[in-house]
Amino acid sequence: MSNEEKIIFDSKDLLFLIMKRFGVNKNILDDRFKLQKLIYLLGIFGVKLGYGFGWYRAGPYSKDIMDDNHHIFSRITDFERRTKESKWSENSIDSFKRFEKLCGKDILEDKLRLELITSIMFCITVWGYNDREEIVKRFKNQKRILSNGQILNDEDILKEFDFCELFLKESKKHKKEQKKREKIEKEKRDIENRMYYI
Repeated sequence: MSNEEKIIFDSKDLLFLIMKRFGVNKNILDDRFKLQKLIYLLGIFGVKLGYGFGWYRAGPYSKDIMDDNHHIFSRITDFERRTKESKWSENSIDSFKRFEKLCGKDILEDKLRLELITSIMFCITVWGYNDREEIVKRFKNQKRILSNGQILNDEDILKEFDFCELFLKESKKHKKEQKKREKIEKEKRDIENRMYYI
């Protein structure tokens, strides 16, 4: 393969592969919304793509994701060609399966729940609201109405707060196990490399 034919794999390629993997690969408003929330949750779970998030009307939002999404769809054929031979590592597949088991495969289908969950997660992980009563009070001050106009009540917030606590607990456990697996894989590669040079 000549230098001109070499394919350089970048973060947009990875984003494109995740879009395909989770079925949010249409250039429509719903999929762009789902993509924002998916990347945010995956980041908390330990699958970090390097995107930063701020607070926006519907919760966590990354302009960089939107820019990359636009770039991908303006060159979709290139991304399909570049990633055609790509396969996920066993570690990535395990992470995705555990994520889907924890969240449920249909989490991306309920936009309002997704908005509420990611917004509560943002309150907990970024703003540091950990007490249930505090989060209900502060969350309602920050985000009293969902993007569809639904007014939140305490019960809605507390129900999803329970899920968020479970998600954060499982994410911490997953990250710890992931680091352990990565360390074992690195040690295995190091041994193989040393044997090669002997």
